[in-house]
Amino acid sequence: MTTSLVLFKKQLLALGFSFEENKVLSSLCTWGVGGEADVFLPVVDEKQLGVVLRLAKEAEIPVTILGGGCNVLIVDEGVRGVVLAMKIGLWDEEEFENHFMLRLGAGVMTPRLSMWGKKHGVHDLELFSKIPGTLGGAIFGNAGAWGYAVSDYIVEVVAYDFEGNRHVFSQTQCGFVYRSSMFKQCSNFVIAEAVLSIPKQNKLSKEVVEEKARYRDSQQPIGRSAGSVFKNPEGGFAGKLIEEAGCKGLQIGQARVSDQHANFFLNLGGAKAADFLQLIREVKKRVKEKGGVELVEEVRFLGGGLFYEI
Repeated sequence: MTTSLVLFKKQLLALGFSFEENKVLSSLCTWGVGGEADVFLPVVDEKQLGVVLRLAKEAEIPVTILGGGCNVLIVDEGVRGVVLAMKIGLWDEEEFENHFMLRLGAGVMTPRLSMWGKKHGVHDLELFSKIPGTLGGAIFGNAGAWGYAVSDYIVEVVAYDFEGNRHVFSQTQCGFVYRSSMFKQCSNFVIAEAVLSIPKQNKLSKEVVEEKARYRDSQQPIGRSAGSVFKNPEGGFAGKLIEEAGCKGLQIGQARVSDQHANFFLNLGGAKAADFLQLIREVKKRVKEKGGVELVEEVRFLGGGLFYEI
């Protein structure tokens, strides 16, 4: 254990911040894999986030952000430094003639938005029940379904840099594109909260929303997965390309490409992160050899420098 990490933990204790040491992370991600975090700290409000980021910067402690644990692969070797679990649950709402304005914390779970929409007659928000995780994670990856994305509702995003400074970004400044954002592309900011504008007028009829929800449910495999492993390439579908490359049912260790939807990789029980990493590499290789398409991961890798190994 480094001297700087010892000092960092002493500072956290002095401020009354609760944290865990050597926290096993596998239970916190939907794939059920991953090693330990040196320090695991739930962040419950903006002020705490700014203070912890500043202290970590001063002590030169690496910081990793964990939302709902969906669409991430945590490596077997674990994550060095401090893992901040985003638990900012702020929820403020205001109603206007044609829309609602919501100010929500990054730790709000997206299915809660869907339930709120049902209560207020905004069934378009059912899409959020199909992209589980936190709002912060959804903004980070511009999550979406049915041709819509979280960016369609964003007015502004509050985020902190890794020196603990607060910034406010307009929807345009967030740089939203398909399954990505400025926050994902540069990784220089931590999302704390966001303001959303929710129109009262639905774009889709209730019947269409229910039909789309039933179809999506029927296509998604049951089991431990991280959702879509790869982004859909322009003009195509990753799952179709994986299937055409003969990868349905491909298995390494206890990690398997789903027989139902080839862009879902399942933990059959006891899989390691290394199994999924090897499976991802093999699928990318076969798809490239089959049709010349270079698949790009939608899942995010935490710990172990995996961005350089893929």
